[in-house]
Amino acid sequence: MAEMRGTQGRSSLSGWAVLAAVVGMLGAAGLVLAVLWGWSAMPGLGAKDAAGTRLEAVKIAASVAVAGGGLFALYLAARRQRTQELELAHRQEELAHSTHDATERRVTELYSKAVEQLGSDKAVVRQGGLYALERVAQDNPAHRQTVINVICAYLRAPFTPPPDLPATHRTGMPRSLRGTPPARVATAATAARRAHLTPSRPVITAEDLRQEREVRLTAQRILAAHLRSNQDHDDQPVDPRYWPEGYDLDLAAATLIDFDMTGCRVDTASFTGATFVGGTNFDDATFTGIVRFDGTTFTGHVGFHRAKLTGTVGFDGATFTGTTRFDDAKFTGTIWFEDVIFTSIAGFSDAEFTGTTRFDRATFTGITGLERATFTGLTRFDDVICNGIIVFDNTRFTGETWLSDSMFKSATGAADVWVRVDPPDKYRRTTQQSWPTGWTVDWSTSETRKGWDGKWARLVPVPAVFPPLQTELPDRSGSVSDLFIKRSSRRVRQRRAGRAAERT
Repeated sequence: MAEMRGTQGRSSLSGWAVLAAVVGMLGAAGLVLAVLWGWSAMPGLGAKDAAGTRLEAVKIAASVAVAGGGLFALYLAARRQRTQELELAHRQEELAHSTHDATERRVTELYSKAVEQLGSDKAVVRQGGLYALERVAQDNPAHRQTVINVICAYLRAPFTPPPDLPATHRTGMPRSLRGTPPARVATAATAARRAHLTPSRPVITAEDLRQEREVRLTAQRILAAHLRSNQDHDDQPVDPRYWPEGYDLDLAAATLIDFDMTGCRVDTASFTGATFVGGTNFDDATFTGIVRFDGTTFTGHVGFHRAKLTGTVGFDGATFTGTTRFDDAKFTGTIWFEDVIFTSIAGFSDAEFTGTTRFDRATFTGITGLERATFTGLTRFDDVICNGIIVFDNTRFTGETWLSDSMFKSATGAADVWVRVDPPDKYRRTTQQSWPTGWTVDWSTSETRKGWDGKWARLVPVPAVFPPLQTELPDRSGSVSDLFIKRSSRRVRQRRAGRAAERT
């Protein structure tokens, strides 16, 4: 109704404008005619000249009127064109709104149906729901984070196969007594009572667990496929399935199987309390935000080769039971490895730590390699326990470094640990070093190394110092031997007194 009233107002205004324009043009023509007509009545003009002047005045006035009419016609045409353009834009806007609404309704329907499929008890239907969600996200970038959240929520659902119970727990009696007739009768009665009292539960078979495993692997592959750029030589993504906007992952407490995020790019991620079963690969992955692996358990091989983590990263309380490689990884933010446990090989070769690095109370029970690792920020290895072999080979510590109360059972290549003795200005006032017992910096080895900034010195074992041997016997007054001599003299005197008494 408002649009109709606006249209009517514009039409009425256009009618008044036309009337005003016509009156104006006629007035202008009449004014021109009056002026020229007055010139024709000037004295000195003959009748013939006056008649010609009047005729020209009429022609000029008519020309003015025609020109004004033409200009007004052009104005009307332009106004009509503008009105049509506005109406067309309005129609297109309405069409766009209706199309958007229809698209949103369709996406909502597809999304709802896909989420409903994820709750099915059939594995093939759940897989279909995952692929339907993938299609929704691929065609609608605005819904990609929502789809990722749904897939992560599915992976966070508990997935722990029930343990096999012993036979005595199932039947209530030992195996040796189950073959007798009374035992069979008792077992049947017990089973009947349980069936009557216990509500029926769906039986999860080994085949069901295997199918659920495949569904979870499908969910993991969908996430990795769209977060992996597969860049070419110019660092440009070549995979059309790549979602370049940058998304978050919430897989806290999830059970992840053979998790492979090689080359993926993620903003923030939470794996707190997650369990990684089998091999885990984050090689060449990039994390630009906060990443949490606190309390995470890795039961197989773990790879962070060439990974780039630019935000705060936490591995507090994590457990690595297989070979773990952080070779060539780059940590530019704060990194926490407090209370972490490595029970196998742990490699940090050529890793770069440019922010604060904390390994407090970490435990290394296997071979630990820190070859050519670089620590340029605050570094703390307080209360570290290394029961295996730790390899230092050209390891560099530039910033404030603490290794207080750390215990290294065996260190290989420790003579190649280098400490910068002239830190940059931003560390000069705060730089301190605290090394494990038995180790110190050899300042006599201070030198400038090729390709390294500043001067460096080696970390070496403290030479053993033994106390000098005593060449003189100490004063033995009041010793045990003196007490023995005193007791012997007393006994001799007592014997002599006894013999004298016998004689008398």
